[in-house]
Amino acid sequence: MNIIINTNGNIMKKIAAILFAVLVGNGAAFAHQMEGGSTEGIFGLKAEYVHVLLNPLPVYGLAIGALVLAVGLFAQSKTARNTGLLVVVFCAASAWPVLYFGQHGYNHLYPQLDTESQQWLDAHMDRAEQFIYAFYVTAILGIGALITQKKFPKASKVVTLLTLIAAVASLGIGGWISRAGGEVSHSEFRSGEPPSVPAHEHSSHQH
Repeated sequence: MNIIINTNGNIMKKIAAILFAVLVGNGAAFAHQMEGGSTEGIFGLKAEYVHVLLNPLPVYGLAIGALVLAVGLFAQSKTARNTGLLVVVFCAASAWPVLYFGQHGYNHLYPQLDTESQQWLDAHMDRAEQFIYAFYVTAILGIGALITQKKFPKASKVVTLLTLIAAVASLGIGGWISRAGGEVSHSEFRSGEPPSVPAHEHSSHQH
């Protein structure tokens, strides 16, 4: 039974590492492919709809993963710790497709909005593009903790703790990004003037 569990665990670690490497590699490329003002979605769904569907993963999903990971560390439970790490890695990496479809949805939504809503959309996009790397770092740390726990258990514990800290930090960033997104269509959430974002920062999105 232990052999089966260890084998499955190793396979999951390798899959997580490969998937994340692909996501990070493609993330940089896709982020610059907005010259034509694409509004591409998936499976016939609009990009902005897919963005909204996936958006809870790097927020609520990451919160659940961080909670399970914290319990695993506190209770010194290897099963809970590894489960938390896997959830954290998956949900942190999901920030890439959330950003990708958000960029495409931006091109479709922007012309339909009033000036103030456009400013909030700019702020939402600007925050996401600048701080998505926090989620990438969190996922990389989580993968590192999973891979090193067998050969370097002491180092793995330190990396696991760093993963938890990074996950909590990413949650705060995710909430800050989401707040600007929520104020695009919910004027009742707004307080004060919208943040000022230089126009050139989104020139690749072709307003």
